[in-house]
Amino acid sequence: MKSASIAVVVALLMATAVTVSFYAGLGSSSGKTVTEISTSIATVASTSTETIGGSTVTSTSTETIAAGSGQLGQWNASTPYPGSYPPSSCVTASGYIYCVGGNGNSTFFAPIVQGVIGGWARTTDYPLPILYEGCVASSDNIYCVGGGTTAQTSDPYGRVASAYYATLSSNGIGAWKETTPFPHVVPSPRCMTFNSQIYCVTASFNGTSFNISSPGNTFVAPLSRDGVGTWIESAGPTSLTTDCSAVDGYAYCFGGGNCPPNGPLGDCFSQSYAAPLLSYGAGVWNSTTALPTANWDVYVAAESYIFYLSMPVFFAAVSGGSIGPWETTTNFPDSFSPGACASSGAQIYCVGGNGTDSYVASVGAQTQSVLKPLNPPPFPRALYLVGVAIGAPGCRSSYSGGACFGPNISDAVVFDCAVAAATSTGCNATVALPASPTVEYPIAVWYPDSNATSPNSNCEFLLPSSNYGHPFDAWCISVSPTSFIIAQEIDMQPARP
Repeated sequence: MKSASIAVVVALLMATAVTVSFYAGLGSSSGKTVTEISTSIATVASTSTETIGGSTVTSTSTETIAAGSGQLGQWNASTPYPGSYPPSSCVTASGYIYCVGGNGNSTFFAPIVQGVIGGWARTTDYPLPILYEGCVASSDNIYCVGGGTTAQTSDPYGRVASAYYATLSSNGIGAWKETTPFPHVVPSPRCMTFNSQIYCVTASFNGTSFNISSPGNTFVAPLSRDGVGTWIESAGPTSLTTDCSAVDGYAYCFGGGNCPPNGPLGDCFSQSYAAPLLSYGAGVWNSTTALPTANWDVYVAAESYIFYLSMPVFFAAVSGGSIGPWETTTNFPDSFSPGACASSGAQIYCVGGNGTDSYVASVGAQTQSVLKPLNPPPFPRALYLVGVAIGAPGCRSSYSGGACFGPNISDAVVFDCAVAAATSTGCNATVALPASPTVEYPIAVWYPDSNATSPNSNCEFLLPSSNYGHPFDAWCISVSPTSFIIAQEIDMQPARP
């Protein structure tokens, strides 16, 4: 589910002058991309409260989760999606990927060969134009629930409760058949599957409207060759989240914090929850590691990790109802989030983004294009000085001297002047903008710099062409013994229930 779905759910950043270029690399190694990586081990505590024999029993367990091994390798372009718009749901089964929604009622499928998406072909149309439906694959069948439609419905917002299923094969999607509808209209169900059952987490619904401030619901139904069985209701997380993924018998829900970001240098943590998936629904929901962004975006689970494809891309290891520390990994190559993602083994397949391109990345892949900052910032989120013009995509915070800061560390300007930056004169550089080769601006950087007195700062930068007349504090990140990039701290607000 991507950010465009918010309206459906809620309504419904040396004294010798040197030239510094914008490129995805270090020095002359233009094939390398700088990506935030950290390696850590976290002890995650889970608290469970249950009523047994009329008494309330609270138990706490701790689990150590190692971080770092779920890093994504390079995103590789694959066969473009043929629809006019990206799909809103994709599933994988038996060596194929099948995508539904986003293009009226058209559906497409393609073979997956050695981790690459092959040629797409159109297959059986969905029974109605659909968007933001929840689809899962189980035993070579696809089951889709709810969503929004442009077809005529009794709901004023075009929300539907209908559910359909079809067989999956090397010939595509078979004939769609209607099955047990969801208990109420549901525009963006967070559906997952485990043990031949489908679980869908929704916001609280009072029969007419959704209440995102109240605890939601979890509905479960058995899956078979005959469709979806009877839905059973159980409790949901205590607050609305963007996404839910099933991994090894647990549901993990995260994203979509309800506090608005505080300006371009602000963001919020989002509540995260986990619960065991039982035959009659979800078990007790417990809070776990908060996601360090409040954006609504696309998600996918693979190899006991959950991935959140915002900018930057976050991932975390999950085990036994606990989410480990959230880390950043290789950013999605498009300027927009993908339309939908699905996984098969250690591969993640994402369709859509800035257009209908498709990309593939491997979990745990070792690639030389990923470099580790030598001194990561002492704060959870940052914007980076990027080589783009003010007002261009990727420029979240700007200065009148020409400098722009954005969230994609892969776009960061690399300064190959660490020796000069450590002197009293500083590194006097010129930043060129590749999209506008004739446009450039001067910048002076002192790193390390004892005059940087703001919290979480270790360097200063000055924009001589601006009218500020004073340097700004920042955090400079060494990416080699002679190179560094410039970051600024994002003001993170706490998660709210």
